[in-house]
Amino acid sequence: MVATPLLALWRHEDARAAVVDFLPTSTIAVLAMIAKPMREAKSCLLLTAIKRRGKTVPNPPTTRACFDTLLVGEPRYFCETWERGLEDWLNIEFARTSTAVVKHPFQGEGLCLEINGAMSHRGFVCPLRAQNLLVTRYRVTISYVQCSVEHMNGGASVAYAILSGPGAPTSLDDHDTAIDDIIAGPRFRLNDHGTISLVWFYRIEDCNDMHTLVEVVEPDTPYIVDATFNHESVNSCFGTTDVSVTFNGNMWTAGGLPVMFNPLSSIHLYNWSPGISQIGRIEIWSERAAPSQVWRSPFYDH
Repeated sequence: MVATPLLALWRHEDARAAVVDFLPTSTIAVLAMIAKPMREAKSCLLLTAIKRRGKTVPNPPTTRACFDTLLVGEPRYFCETWERGLEDWLNIEFARTSTAVVKHPFQGEGLCLEINGAMSHRGFVCPLRAQNLLVTRYRVTISYVQCSVEHMNGGASVAYAILSGPGAPTSLDDHDTAIDDIIAGPRFRLNDHGTISLVWFYRIEDCNDMHTLVEVVEPDTPYIVDATFNHESVNSCFGTTDVSVTFNGNMWTAGGLPVMFNPLSSIHLYNWSPGISQIGRIEIWSERAAPSQVWRSPFYDH
């Protein structure tokens, strides 16, 4: 093999150490496939990366253990702009009485998913295709056109945009509902006095709860919900959430809302009751949790 300048440089430990600071773990994992000098340096490279990132070298330092150590705390980012339509989303609703279409523009800007009809806690789901994820931030733009109680019992809500754990459905064969394992997310709710509020829906202890973010909201108005999750520790599933809502040049905030973490596994979009909702841009930030992370449901402690 020709000793290219890159391969010659790679043989020097100080050069490898400088390069590894800029590489995500997924890239480090495939370097050994490129050339023999990179394969020969794999073990040293992993140990160097662990030390330079302030982590503890596993004992024994097997390749798998080193990669798992590097992955902990590494950021991940998910973004949905609807440019590809519903390509990445699965419709798992029970009754096929609802319609959904990607529309342009969304309130004069960008694309959105418009859901028309009731889905009864099942709807469109996107699996995030990674294990042991700890959510750190979530931002979504939602709007509603209509929300009613026609033929429904137990209130009316539309535009659910819920982050869920592994217990929520991600296939057509799964008969659970999205709220069986929620982490948190927004929705519009029709109140007893006839107004519609924007609420933050979340799981705490053995039940689901909610907090009103904006008491009275208007139809055909985009509300940007931005939530930052503050995790307590690797030995706890508890934390808090700081949520801001931006609309029409105004901002409402709510801090210190409780949250109980399960591994972030999917996001669910649906209407509970008859109505028309619109879901715009979705962004989710997360990181790989430690293997010893304590989750809300002991079943997921792996």
